[in-house]
Amino acid sequence: MTEWELQAVFFAAGARWSTHWNLSYDELARLVWDQIDVLGWSTVRDIGARIKAAVDGCQWREWEALLPGLDHRGDAMALAAKFIRMHRRATRSDAALTAWHQALTTAPSGVAA
Repeated sequence: MTEWELQAVFFAAGARWSTHWNLSYDELARLVWDQIDVLGWSTVRDIGARIKAAVDGCQWREWEALLPGLDHRGDAMALAAKFIRMHRRATRSDAALTAWHQALTTAPSGVAA
């Protein structure tokens, strides 16, 4: 999912930063999938594409019309960005971390890894 689609999902769900910022990754993922079930995947993709096109084209009024209300729009943007970071952490491979740790622990004395 794109950040734009996630913004649409969190906005449609009425998710607010003040009440949702501390939810776990699993809880936010459940909210996302529940909202996709409500809206339908094609609707989420369409709204996300329209948001992206409006922002890319500097069509601020159109963007504001898609996500009306400064506070709600800001909350949707913040939650989308947070969810993306959480998703990356939850799904990243441990291979890079393992390789880094191995290089650090096997480096000759006095050599920075």
